[in-house]
Amino acid sequence: MMQLLRHIRDRVYGIRGKGKVVPTVYDGILLYVKFDRCGNCTEGTYFTKDGKPVCEPGSGTGRWTMSYDNRNNRTSCTYYDTEGNVCADSTGIACWKQTYDMHNDCTTSVYYDTAGTPVFDSDGVCRCRFLYDGRHNCTACSYYGPDGTPVMNRLGYARVQRIPDRRGNCVEESYYDLDGAPVADCDGVFTCRWKYNRHGNRTETSFYGCSGEPVNDKSGTHSIKRGYGRRHDYIEEIVTEHCRNT
Repeated sequence: MMQLLRHIRDRVYGIRGKGKVVPTVYDGILLYVKFDRCGNCTEGTYFTKDGKPVCEPGSGTGRWTMSYDNRNNRTSCTYYDTEGNVCADSTGIACWKQTYDMHNDCTTSVYYDTAGTPVFDSDGVCRCRFLYDGRHNCTACSYYGPDGTPVMNRLGYARVQRIPDRRGNCVEESYYDLDGAPVADCDGVFTCRWKYNRHGNRTETSFYGCSGEPVNDKSGTHSIKRGYGRRHDYIEEIVTEHCRNT
């Protein structure tokens, strides 16, 4: 599902126009995007260069619509085929809906099929619930099935907990099973830790097991260090492909 959100963000980011229809071209396909009077993206439709409706190859949909609450929080997205019928995208989702708290932090996300029934997405999740700290940093996310029962996602955990630093950067992320016990994800990692430079660029990633011991992920990597230039552009990466405890 996150891939879909990134897909939509990447396609419309920077294409703003209050109340207008704005076209853009990528991969030989025209995407016409509509915005409301507040500048919110409300609809996107795909066409071939000769004006024929077409399904976008990545998502398998021909059109999508988005709705918002009175605080301009995005509350739903629905997918359609080229005939205007509600359809499932490439992950099996026809619609998703989100709710927000009084601080405009997203608290729940639920996925639906073409009949409007809650359904699992390709990650093995139907419902997500999010928790935040007093600075609106997301500190936990837990996963549920259509009936509200906690489930393990396809990455191997039922809940993820995050620790932010004082600047809001996530410095640690850990995974837990249905009983709340520490569990390694599908890469064999229980905890990921990150370091940042003073500009907020992530400079180091490292992996640890359920007892806090250093571990390698599936690729054999324990840590990744990144270097940046004067303009904060990425310039180098150093990978540690082993650790002493493995």
